Amino acid sequence: MDTRDAIERLAASTDTEGHLAVLRSLLPQLRALDPYPYDEAVTALATACPDIVDMIGGSVAQSGLDPDLRFLCLAIATIACRRQRLYLEGRRLMDSAGDDFEHRPLYWHYLAQSYWAGSGQDLQRRLDSARRAYRELPEAAGVIHSLAAALIDALEARGSRETSELTEALKLVNEAVELKQRPRFLYTRARILRRMERYDEALDNLMEAIDGEDRQALDWRDRIAEYILLRAEIDMERAANRLIGSVELTLERRIEETVRRRVDGAELRLVQTIAFVAAAIGLVQASVATLGKRPVGQAMLIVFGLAIALFGAVGIGAVLIRRSLANSHESEKPTTDPQR
Repeated sequence: MDTRDAIERLAASTDTEGHLAVLRSLLPQLRALDPYPYDEAVTALATACPDIVDMIGGSVAQSGLDPDLRFLCLAIATIACRRQRLYLEGRRLMDSAGDDFEHRPLYWHYLAQSYWAGSGQDLQRRLDSARRAYRELPEAAGVIHSLAAALIDALEARGSRETSELTEALKLVNEAVELKQRPRFLYTRARILRRMERYDEALDNLMEAIDGEDRQALDWRDRIAEYILLRAEIDMERAANRLIGSVELTLERRIEETVRRRVDGAELRLVQTIAFVAAAIGLVQASVATLGKRPVGQAMLIVFGLAIALFGAVGIGAVLIRRSLANSHESEKPTTDPQR
């Protein structure tokens, strides 16, 4: 029996025993699969039957069942809870399994799934579980993507744009996409690229995700809505950044022009003051050069008069220089609105 036949039989079943019989018949085929194809089959089963959690969730705690069947029930029910946004129920199911499956690498992947919508300690537990799953299954596309998604969720929860963590998340999701180009992987990559302000690339990934989403899945409309919402957020964020950049540039230019105009005026007054003092000093020098040709009394009167003139010129110059410098300092201070 293949997965499609199993889905049809699950849809026709009306009780727990019927569901378990269908899953039991799938076990030989599933045991032969690598982790990623196994995870794909689990996801297909989890998203095809709306009542799957009610039908098989209670079997997870039944220690008398075949361990492989119990683990399959746990995996399907956990994915179904996440896709149906039954997050607390998913965690309860994982708790009911105890530590019976901790030796299975995929267990840590599904444990991370059960904390998908958590924050704080729950988000940290999700990250830790996703990292452990990745260490044990570094080539499983779903496991790789799960860690990338946990990283971007953690960054967004902190409001962070930490370059090293964004780079790690992008590297991981690129690996996942190379192995399997699933719409959800592209959506996660779009979120990371948006955080890096690579908006055009983010939108390209979103459009591919929208086109590729499985319309047979029960929650496909919810996923499309998520993609469209992210697209709107990217458009608004890019427009806001452009507006902020334009306003900042305009303000910078106006401030530069205002400061330059005021400083240029202060410099002109300063030069004029220095020129006045220099002219006074030049007059003194020229007059002193002629003193030797005059009588002593007249020369003394000239020296006395020039001393007074030079003293006055220097004093006036000092006052003007202080005023010019004060005006230049005032022009550099930000203005305040008196009405505030």
